[in-house]
Amino acid sequence: MGKWLSGGTPRMSNPEFWNGAIPWVCPKDMKRSRLWDTIDHLSAKALSNGTRQVPPSTLLLVVRGMILAHTFPVARAEVPLAFNQDIKALIPREDVDSDFLLWWLTANESLLLGITTESTHGTKRAPMDEL
Repeated sequence: MGKWLSGGTPRMSNPEFWNGAIPWVCPKDMKRSRLWDTIDHLSAKALSNGTRQVPPSTLLLVVRGMILAHTFPVARAEVPLAFNQDIKALIPREDVDSDFLLWWLTANESLLLGITTESTHGTKRAPMDEL
């Protein structure tokens, strides 16, 4: 379907990485199916120091956290944005409709919740080999 990417968190103690213009997605932002903005923002400097930016039409899936006990959040990036390590990004191939993938993943939430497991410290996770 496309290329999977992992996210990350730049050092919170470095103010040069934070309060820029780049939206940075965390699970707390994944309350709607289309993301135009986020609570936290990064500077361009942060992109080469712990996280990466993805283009519009990228799908974002929460793959770690207690929210996976009852909900499998999925959203589509509508603007370029960065994301943290609790989220995986799927950049669809050119011949794959990202809107279709978004709605398929949303419609199949129960299937996705069925593949979640528990990590050693009790947090829920969605294994990448199953995805």
